[in-house]
Amino acid sequence: MEEKPSYVMPTVIQSTIVALVLSIVSTIFVYISISGEPSGSFFQPVQLMQMGICLISAIGGVLSVKAYLKTGAESITLGQGAVIGLLSAVVMAAVMSLMGAIWNFVIDPSLMDNMANHMMKNMEMAFSNSGMSGAQVDETLAKIEESFAEQKTLIGIIKGFGMSLIGLGIINLLSGLITAKISSKD
Repeated sequence: MEEKPSYVMPTVIQSTIVALVLSIVSTIFVYISISGEPSGSFFQPVQLMQMGICLISAIGGVLSVKAYLKTGAESITLGQGAVIGLLSAVVMAAVMSLMGAIWNFVIDPSLMDNMANHMMKNMEMAFSNSGMSGAQVDETLAKIEESFAEQKTLIGIIKGFGMSLIGLGIINLLSGLITAKISSKD
């Protein structure tokens, strides 16, 4: 019986590359976003960028399946594609969380505070224009400020990793399945 090549190293390599690129692009977008004036809009470019990064991350599952097939694997099942996609998500979530922690705690510790201040000013403008009372605006902003403070704690980092893992897991499970189906030899 012929032994199949391992999918672990191709997945780790491809997913790490994708995660590094997405982390760099995401950080650049954060700097661009906070360099401008708040608009008072509920939807900010940073929020749209985060959704875009999540969707673009599907490339990790696709490239991982393709890299596995280049190792000499004769074919791939849907189950293998799903496992490769999930492993890709775990690696990307870990690398992106690690890059975020290094950037936010070592390279530029003020980034999270600057982003929080920018978003707080923006939300204050948005809530004030929405007809909410002053007390409601203050209460809502206090909750938002509390959530930003929590993101800098270990629990916040773990929650962020978990949310990344869920989002990336779903996206890359699907991209791994689809790529395996397209690439399989029926």
